[in-house]
Amino acid sequence: MSNTPLLEITGLHANIGAKEILKGVSLTINAGEVHAIMGPNGSGKSTLANVLMGNPNYTMTSGEVLFKGQRLQGMKVDERARLGLFLAFQYPVAVPGVTISTESLARNPQKTRFTTPALATLEQSWSQNELPEPETRNPKHAGLHLVTCADPDAEAIYAAREILKFVRTPRTDRTQNRFRDAAVLVRDLEKYHEPLQRVFSRYEIPFFLDRRESVAHHPLAELTRSALRTIVYQWSHDDWFAALKTGLVPVAELDVDRLENEALGSPDRRPARRLGRGEHHRRHRRRHGDLQSSH
Repeated sequence: MSNTPLLEITGLHANIGAKEILKGVSLTINAGEVHAIMGPNGSGKSTLANVLMGNPNYTMTSGEVLFKGQRLQGMKVDERARLGLFLAFQYPVAVPGVTISTESLARNPQKTRFTTPALATLEQSWSQNELPEPETRNPKHAGLHLVTCADPDAEAIYAAREILKFVRTPRTDRTQNRFRDAAVLVRDLEKYHEPLQRVFSRYEIPFFLDRRESVAHHPLAELTRSALRTIVYQWSHDDWFAALKTGLVPVAELDVDRLENEALGSPDRRPARRLGRGEHHRRHRRRHGDLQSSH
């Protein structure tokens, strides 16, 4: 295996127009590594990516960039792409003419990971409200127990006690059952995750909840949140540029970068001071009183 770094940046300086954005960036990335470059809006993350890709709107003034041991300076964009370097959109746009379809695979009773008859019955009837009556009476499903509980908390308590009983009962080969051998399946985790977390913590049962990701960072949620914060916090730089960078505002990404660089370099730019709740109320009362007196 070669010891040559996959990407090596040394003392990189770059401008957009006459304004210097990158001021001596150095970075080494080896093959197989994943690096995340983080920083506030306007710190130069997008500029670095565009310089590496050879965007003609950005000028590399000094420094050196090696990709797979080859100097990127002087290479055209297509040459860098053939070398294996590419720039992806933060929020991929739809491609005209491309459609996405979802295929639902029919259940194959001959292919199931549940070999135990009781679990196979559960898997077969998972989408039904009740188990088929004949199946529950079949002697081969003796390992399947139906229990009625008053609410999700009672269900969580019953499950916790059954898990503790399971790990405390030795196997036929006298080895010990483990917590990792137990699983709790629910149709909708939203109404169960809090009772399960609360009860399992009380019973000191180690657990992991496989929950869906929050939509808090969806572009639409980010745009709504940033737009509101922009108004509430007197047009804070971070908030209104966060709204512009969601991809939902009809402004070109390069124009946003240029505007942000101009804002950062403006001598009139002052950090916005975020007001506390009490100060907001006092200002609101003063403004409201001024309006009344003007009438």
